[in-house]
Amino acid sequence: MDNGQPNYLQEWGNQVACQFRSAWNEELPSERFEEVFEPSLVFHFHDQELHGLAAYRAFMARVRGHASGLDIVPELVLSHGELVLLYFRW
Repeated sequence: MDNGQPNYLQEWGNQVACQFRSAWNEELPSERFEEVFEPSLVFHFHDQELHGLAAYRAFMARVRGHASGLDIVPELVLSHGELVLLYFRW
């Protein structure tokens, strides 16, 4: 995806961050979720490590149950190869 470029601030990484935020805010249609994100998605949140889309969806539902208006804002997006590291602020 980054064509071997050493720059970790790639535009495609920002696009992934926008899609991730859309999914969080339930703006991404549920049928597109599997199209946009890899089934092997690994999500790290404090002391939790969530593996796969089902685990992440369950996490989103649980958090929204306690704070329905909670939004995430990208702070830093680093991308390399096919990996994206996203730092968000709640």
